[in-house]
Amino acid sequence: YKLRMIFKDDYPSSPPKCKFEPPLFHPNVYPSGTVCLSLLDEEKDWRPAITIKQILLGIQDLLNEPNVKDPAQAEAYTI
Repeated sequence: YKLRMIFKDDYPSSPPKCKFEPPLFHPNVYPSGTVCLSLLDEEKDWRPAITIKQILLGIQDLLNEPNVKDPAQAEAYTI
């Protein structure tokens, strides 16, 4: 899968935006392709000490084991 990571000028204070191109049909990926992962959310689990490797491993884990408590696509969640 192709994943684009977009870093703002204030990285690592703010997390990168991670987006699959083209979007994946997955419970934790929005229809736009943006990954829904608490690790990437400033209001939840983001910390400036989180490495790119940790982000990628977190996304890999999410693909293998979707987080059904935080679905981004209702249709993918219900299937």
